Amino acid sequence: MNDTPIIPNTNDAVPRLSSVLFFMNMVFHYNYKNFSKNIKYYDSFSFFMARKDEGLIVVYGTMFSGKTTELHRIIKNCRWSDDQTQLFKPFIDERFSTETSQTHDEEEFKAIPIKSLADLTRKLDKNADFYLFDEFQFFTSNFVPYIIDLVKEGKNVAVAGLPVNFRGETYLMNDYKGNESKYSIWNLVNDADKSVHLSARCQYKYPSNKKCGKKANYCQRFLDKDMKILAPYEDPVFKLGADDIYVAMCSEHFETPPKKKD
Repeated sequence: MNDTPIIPNTNDAVPRLSSVLFFMNMVFHYNYKNFSKNIKYYDSFSFFMARKDEGLIVVYGTMFSGKTTELHRIIKNCRWSDDQTQLFKPFIDERFSTETSQTHDEEEFKAIPIKSLADLTRKLDKNADFYLFDEFQFFTSNFVPYIIDLVKEGKNVAVAGLPVNFRGETYLMNDYKGNESKYSIWNLVNDADKSVHLSARCQYKYPSNKKCGKKANYCQRFLDKDMKILAPYEDPVFKLGADDIYVAMCSEHFETPPKKKD
């Protein structure tokens, strides 16, 4: 008996295999556009695609928690499915640029500055697939019912903002006259189709100079660059700043701002 192993002739199989792979590749790319529009948004740490029926997404958390990064993530993934987006920001937020939305690690996206609800209605592109609002707490309170109405009309909307101010209290939005209202981002969380709560990491330093690192849902405001003098309770709620005056703190290390003595 001949024990020589039989080696199959692959000369004919290789072209057939290449044809099959080429066909599968064509089918994948043909269907990927529609496929990507229907992948579900899971959570803030997983890769996702924005869907046509996303509804209202609310991203909320303290400073330095990555809220703007989440909005940018939505925009990036909308591009995969050729969805048109509009990103809006309050015109009063000039920390980095007047016409860009920028994260603390300097990632930028073009943004449209908005002065009022009337200004928004003029600049809103009715043909856009997704509307995004950064630093939502700085918009006026009449934006809340307007956002809800947009969603009821079948529009996809994502907002990101602070739920708590430097005092550790609910961050109430101002009305169009500049007075504090009863509205906050919590009003949208209650109506959200998807809500994403983000936390930062506590920056409190122990005597050993080691940072706490626990989940931080508060932001402490300081008056000095050494971060030793707490801003008083009577300070205005609105005050633009970054890590020059604000520090993320956990519930254990956050201190309620001191009230001035009479």
